[in-house]
Amino acid sequence: MAKFAVIGLGKLGMTVATTLYENGAEVIAIDTDQKLIDEISGNVSVAINMNSTNEKALKINKIQDVDAVILAIGNNIE
Repeated sequence: MAKFAVIGLGKLGMTVATTLYENGAEVIAIDTDQKLIDEISGNVSVAINMNSTNEKALKINKIQDVDAVILAIGNNIE
């Protein structure tokens, strides 16, 4: 089973994370917004509220063990 980390749960990150999970992947969803973590928590393997620039937190949560990291952080261009 493929294992992914999706960092950033805006429109893109939320869609990517849930689609991967629905297709059988193990998905770790990461964001600093607890509302987004609560929203996605039943639709991914693990949802974590953390700052993705915190190297120690990334190691504790074993992000280095995933097959791929999808970075979906950015500003809304609309």
